[in-house]
Amino acid sequence: MPNLVGIGNSQVPTNAMLGDLAYQDSIGEINIEKIKAKISDKGGYSANDIFVYDTRKDSDGGAWRHRTQHTSWYNEGVNKGRGARKEFPVVAVLVTYNNGLRIHDGDDPNLPMWMEAWQYQNDSSGSTRWWGGSGTANKVVAINGMIVMGLTLGTRNLHFINDRMSLSYSPASGAYTQVGGVANRNDANTTSGWDRSDQYYTPLRDHTTNDVAITVVPNSMIDVSTGLPNPTFAVATDSGVTVRKSDFTAVDIYRSNDDDVHHVEFDGDRVIMAMELGAVYVATIPDADQSGNPNSAWTVYGTFGANASNHPYILGLSHPNSLAFMKDHTFVSGGTNNSLERYKGLCITSEDINSSTNGMCAFIRKDSNTGWMHGNVKRALLSSTDSTDITGSGYGYVTGNDSTFGAAITSLNWSERSGSSGRWNVSGGKLNTGNPGPYDAGEYLDITLPNYTAGQTHVISYTLSSVSGYKPLRWRYNDGQMGDLPTSNGDHQYYVTLTETGTLFSLLNDNNLVASIDDFRIQLVSDEERSRSNNSTSTRSGGMVAIGTVPKSPVATGAELMAYGPFSTGNGLVQAYDSALDYGTGDFYYMIWVNLSGHSPLQGIWSRQGTYQTSGNRIQVQTVGSGNGEVAIYSGSNQSNFGTNSRLGIGVWHHLAMVRRSGTMYWYKDGVQFSSYSDTTNYTNTTANLRLGGLSYQNNNIFTTVQYPMTQGKLALFRTGSTAPSLNRAPLLS
Repeated sequence: MPNLVGIGNSQVPTNAMLGDLAYQDSIGEINIEKIKAKISDKGGYSANDIFVYDTRKDSDGGAWRHRTQHTSWYNEGVNKGRGARKEFPVVAVLVTYNNGLRIHDGDDPNLPMWMEAWQYQNDSSGSTRWWGGSGTANKVVAINGMIVMGLTLGTRNLHFINDRMSLSYSPASGAYTQVGGVANRNDANTTSGWDRSDQYYTPLRDHTTNDVAITVVPNSMIDVSTGLPNPTFAVATDSGVTVRKSDFTAVDIYRSNDDDVHHVEFDGDRVIMAMELGAVYVATIPDADQSGNPNSAWTVYGTFGANASNHPYILGLSHPNSLAFMKDHTFVSGGTNNSLERYKGLCITSEDINSSTNGMCAFIRKDSNTGWMHGNVKRALLSSTDSTDITGSGYGYVTGNDSTFGAAITSLNWSERSGSSGRWNVSGGKLNTGNPGPYDAGEYLDITLPNYTAGQTHVISYTLSSVSGYKPLRWRYNDGQMGDLPTSNGDHQYYVTLTETGTLFSLLNDNNLVASIDDFRIQLVSDEERSRSNNSTSTRSGGMVAIGTVPKSPVATGAELMAYGPFSTGNGLVQAYDSALDYGTGDFYYMIWVNLSGHSPLQGIWSRQGTYQTSGNRIQVQTVGSGNGEVAIYSGSNQSNFGTNSRLGIGVWHHLAMVRRSGTMYWYKDGVQFSSYSDTTNYTNTTANLRLGGLSYQNNNIFTTVQYPMTQGKLALFRTGSTAPSLNRAPLLS
């Protein structure tokens, strides 16, 4: 596991390789940063978009370039908007700026201007015949000798083979055919400049254009005037997407409401759309207009809070910041331009077009790389590229026990607010809410959280006893954000994301609650150990909490991905109960990478079980204690030791996967199945916690000690979800 996550063709690039992602199909070296640098030297204009048009990828390999000597543009003389070279470049660099399109000759390393088209005559004043008025240029694409340039008002198109111009706009009819050839693009737009619309005019559902895409779909109509398959192009607007098909007809794809489309791409005859509501929709090009909220024929890949039908979800909060098709039904989308780091980065989505729930996604952030996550993924942990150890103390970590709670309150600067004096007291080693005042009296106990950053999530854990009186007990942050804590007798864990500015955290008893509080803690949930359940909008967001200090180190020399461990009774990772992991009797998967440095004693790999739970619907995965590295599972089916085929070697990384599919449990090591058995256990377990690098079945307080820790091993890339990878997908997820 050097700089790639996964094996063989399933590998996912890490951060250091991201520069190659968008251009993996390019011929030769295409360095966008160098192109930008060259462009900035040529007139000092600011580029809105850059598209590298390689004519060798056209349907005829670019042969059309050699049969255009009769065209107006080929015979155009040198002028302000035209360079000296007559033939169209093999590689053309198309650049849009606010009021123009410049085509650079990519065959020349100096990138000279080959042709330019403007909004204004001579790029100064007076509308041109091609542009015909207002609008700012944004995206540009090209294929088979056709350039489509998006404006804030429709598109403007150049056809180099049949030497003409065309446009797209929202009125359904009118005079929208530009007279003349490409050489007339910068002529004055007189009253006789445009003629009655012909088949090249495309009426849009909305002329507020955000993006354009172009392709040649299989079995496209041949344009008799070019001799090549007629391109199909899509225009993303504030009212959906219009697709102009190869037979010159147009269809609209749009939501019934909130249908702004910010980005559009093609995957063959399928349209990929980045929607306003924070989702990517994929629709096969329909025969007629298609709408819905969404339409059942569309595949929807939602963000954290908007997943649909168990499909993989995309990174972000609102609409993706960018969208690009890669290959093999795989596309990449950019996260949201949001102040919270968890929504930023790249998401690679690999579709299974025969079964959309069998798709996969991978998140690449500045400090993490999840590897492939299948279907309705719930957690993707141990994926950091940050080498800093995870420490449970020093992040607002507050603790106490029967003998030291009072001292902890004093040493960590808990204090009663003015007017609350005497209402909080320590007795018997516990914090008590004695002497309750009248309703809404405001009994505050305050503390300052260190190292706070906006948007961080904390887990509050505590044990209540002797509860009586009015409820609830409340938490309050910076005297603004506030919520109710559970107040029944017993152990409690409560996740809260603090979004306000400040460091003041308070416990507030304003409803005459009488209770004794023990082992109260506030612990930071690190963003690197967070993967929100994609169908959950609660504050509980899947965070792992560190016990002690969990060391991290590269998974291999020179690698960016970190390994976690070894663990001990005093250091580990745990997450309190979360209903998102209650998989019931349905399908699910767990998978993790393991690297052992020794085979004894017994070592816990991961568990989801309640404290002291030694039977029933627990999941307890470990190595056996006999010293040979065999894996054992104790669950509802109680399989125990798997035998020699499950052995984990020393000093090597192994991928371990547990997949339940239609009532049968399958186990894989390094992508190869080594066991299967019937398992219909109901794994809804409301007392279970999730622990990595150890077990929980002899724990009392889950945030204090680790049972049977992995003292001779390390872990990486833990993932779990409520769908089952198919037989052909499961090995790829390693």
